[in-house]
Amino acid sequence: IEFGDYLRPKLRDIERGGKDCDFILQLLTVDWVPLDLSFIPTGRVIKVNVEVPRRLYRDGRVRIDLWRVLFGPFATCAGLEVYESTRGSGGGGPQTSAEAPLFLMPTFYPNPFFKQGILRFGLTEKTEVRIFLYDVLGRRVVTVWDGEREKGINEIKIEPEGLSSGIYFLRFEAGRIKKSYKVVFLR
Repeated sequence: IEFGDYLRPKLRDIERGGKDCDFILQLLTVDWVPLDLSFIPTGRVIKVNVEVPRRLYRDGRVRIDLWRVLFGPFATCAGLEVYESTRGSGGGGPQTSAEAPLFLMPTFYPNPFFKQGILRFGLTEKTEVRIFLYDVLGRRVVTVWDGEREKGINEIKIEPEGLSSGIYFLRFEAGRIKKSYKVVFLR
């Protein structure tokens, strides 16, 4: 089935006044410039990646909007990641600093979590990363990761087997970056 074959009957239903739709047609704009039109089946999660033209963020600010184009339920934005990448000239050695190996600060989700939580972060270069889980008394209860991670987006699953429900502190270290997160584990 091609996109058009699936969409045509739905559009006819909408034209007749039907509002029982099982999809969302969503428009993403940055500073009122349309950058993406997404067809999202109801109940599905999609990831949209767009490159924002430099002219739109030259002043250091952008406005990002999601618009519902057709009848149907509203889409929900569950997360937004914005980062700048640079295009080098192809020479001159490393262009990154050991002091700032991150281009995407760590985020932990869901919180509270049940069986598994995910720590997501982005690295500008291969970096030594250490992640520990501490209890409320400050005792290290789990070493989640202690080693190198590759350049790019990284996701580490945290599955605290044998721990009881409660509040814990997740410690993230990469280069000179150190972050701590209060996380709630529920059995």
